[in-house]
Order: sequence, then structure tokens, then C-alpha cells
Amino acid sequence: MSTTIHLVIETPGANSFQILKDATLEDSPTPKFIFPPESTIEPENNLTWKWSPDRPKVIFPSIESENLNECFLFISNNLDLADQFEEISLLLEKNSDFSIGKVLFFINSPILLSPPTDFQQWVDACAHFADAMLFIGRNNENAGFIKSYQDRYSTLRYPMESIVLGKKNNPWARILESFPRRITHIFDSPELLDTEDQPEMDRYLVRLPSGHRKHSIPLIFAKC
Repeated sequence: MSTTIHLVIETPGANSFQILKDATLEDSPTPKFIFPPESTIEPENNLTWKWSPDRPKVIFPSIESENLNECFLFISNNLDLADQFEEISLLLEKNSDFSIGKVLFFINSPILLSPPTDFQQWVDACAHFADAMLFIGRNNENAGFIKSYQDRYSTLRYPMESIVLGKKNNPWARILESFPRRITHIFDSPELLDTEDQPEMDRYLVRLPSGHRKHSIPLIFAKC
């Protein structure tokens, strides 16, 4: 059985694990959740991936794919986003039992009232990789900011969905099962892509002759 891996990017306080756990509570078999090194979450059957100290490389725990339909892998805010996506794409290339699902980007809406430095630059990068931008904690104070972000990516014609999540009746079937809506082609087969769409030409993956990224993604939450 092939296991679908959904990726999760989140701002601090988004509580996406609990949201996803509740959303998939009745799924059979239940999905697994794999957390980044800095995670303090200790759910049942906790799985945590590690970052190799000798070179930028993700070391994933063993996942038994038998009778496992889905798992959710949480991206670290303490490590380079582009490096993590590259390593995940290599994992998928090497293991035919795994396939990429959706890239979910959770934003805890109160942060929009007083965003950290370089927040817009970070959000733009996350939106580049995301299939869905999901806002948590909407209220009268931040509603206007949410709309401004939705309008921004609508104007820029980003294909990702933009959804304000409520306490119930959220469209999870559509979010998790619909076709990919991300800009990046990192998870697409190179044989099916034009030269300008090859993964190594991706805006956030392309490197200069020095080896550095041409467009770096700020680590705005690295100390959170």
C-alpha cells in the first residue's frame, strides 16, 4: 500500500497537529504524525525526524507503510525551508511506497497584527510551496489582515487555496484530496517538465556558483 505524505508548515501557535488529529479522527487506519526536532508535542506513538549535523540532511524515522494510508510530516521553523523540501523530494524519489500529498500552510491569524521582521518574505516563500493557506483564529481585529493576504495571492494568481478554518465543518476532503495547487515543481517528474520548470530552476531552490541560494528564505521563527 502506498503512503501519502502531507507536509505541514505552520506559524507558532497555529496548533495544526490538534486540528489535523481532530479532522482525521474517524479515518481508518489513522494517520501518523512526524514532528521536527524542536517539537515538544508528545502524542501517542510520537515520531520525530532529525537533522544530520555533518551536512544538511533530514533523517526520517522508519515508517511502516503497510496499512498506512496517510501521514503528516511537520516542517521545522528552525531549519532552512528549501533544504527541507529538497531532502523530502529525495526521500520520495528513493522510496516508491511514498507519494506526496498536499502541502498545508497554517497561519495563526493573531500574528498578522504584529508580524515579525521579514514575515512577508517568509510567507511568500511558504505560499510558493503550499497547496493551501489555512488561517486559524480569525476575529474582528485580524479579519482585515487575513483578507489582505488572500487578496495578495489572488492578485498574483497563486493557484493555492486560501481558507479560514472554523471550529467545525471545514472542507478537509477537498483540501486533502484535490489536485496539487502549489507553484513549485519540486515533487513533479522532471521528464514531464520544461527546462524552465525543472526543480533546480525553482525560485527558492536555484543556487549561485558559490553554492548559496539565489533567493534565501529567512528563519524568522528560529528562536521561538
